Amino acid sequence: MAYGNSRIFRRIFMKLRIVLMTFLLCFISSACVPYVHSDGPYKGKVVDADTGESIQGAGVVAIWLIEPYVHSERYCDAHATLTDQNGNFEIPQGWCISHLFTEKGKPNFIIFKPGYDSYPPSLPVITPSFTQKDWEEKHKYQLEFWVEIAKQKNNLIKLKKAKSKEERMWIESHVSLGGIPGIPDDKFFIKVKQMIDLINQERKTFGLAPIYTKE
Repeated sequence: MAYGNSRIFRRIFMKLRIVLMTFLLCFISSACVPYVHSDGPYKGKVVDADTGESIQGAGVVAIWLIEPYVHSERYCDAHATLTDQNGNFEIPQGWCISHLFTEKGKPNFIIFKPGYDSYPPSLPVITPSFTQKDWEEKHKYQLEFWVEIAKQKNNLIKLKKAKSKEERMWIESHVSLGGIPGIPDDKFFIKVKQMIDLINQERKTFGLAPIYTKE
């Protein structure tokens, strides 16, 4: 009788082990199989920080990054557009291919219009004579003009007008599309061409060579 019970227990144990192994294999494979997810769209309005007037023709870029492994961010998708006559913009959904446990963050936004500070804000200009008070004022300024751009919300972005050539050159130098990890080919720069054209328009004003070109 004891021997029969032992055989029954062994069979139950084997079946449970098979079920557990099957579950583990399914779980691991689901983590490794490519997984497609989307994010967006994002809408907003860009205005002059002092007058509240709409800013037409501002470039808006959204860049999605994913983190498939710890400390391993890479490029996923990007979209760019220009604000209309009312300062409005809409960035369509970004699409990413990753695995199930990939860290998926919000897109990084860059907004730029020649003659205005950028978003994220880059003013005031840092000089060799910068004091602790100047750093505090810069921090305060950047907090004032930084907003979180969120989905399903009419985001309002205020850009401060540049007051000098020095400020405009400083702003342009801080509007960067380079250094993004894992860009596979030229498709990224094709997608954000509208922003590249604005950057090069500003660089031309100051006699600087164009950037992000194949020449």
